[in-house]
Order: sequence, then C-alpha cells, then structure tokens
Amino acid sequence: MQWLARDQLGQVRNDVPLVKRFGIRLLPELYARLNPLPFGAAAQMEIDLAEDLRRAGYTVTGGH
Repeated sequence: MQWLARDQLGQVRNDVPLVKRFGIRLLPELYARLNPLPFGAAAQMEIDLAEDLRRAGYTVTGGH
C-alpha cells in the first residue's frame, strides 16, 4: 500500500533505464496471433511457458 501511495504522489520512478536505452519498439508480429486469447488458453500457456523455462534452467516464480 505504501508503494501505491508513493506512486500516486509521483515519488516512484516508473521508467526503467535499460528499456529506455535498448528498447526500440513493440514487435506486433510476435503477439498478433494471440489476440484475442481466451482466459483458459492464456492460463495454460503461462503454465507451459513456465515449465519450458524451468527445463531450460531459468528460475520461475509466481506459483506456476
């Protein structure tokens, strides 16, 4: 709740330097096929992606 209060007062930095430095643009061709995506399909896709990332050696958090 404190973060929200600080954000509303403009005391939280919302910009990420790396994104500003290296981010160029969104790539719609990467996600156009996913819209619209039903909730159930999105939930399953999230689980599958988490499993794939774990198998590849990444740490995945968030209860997946």
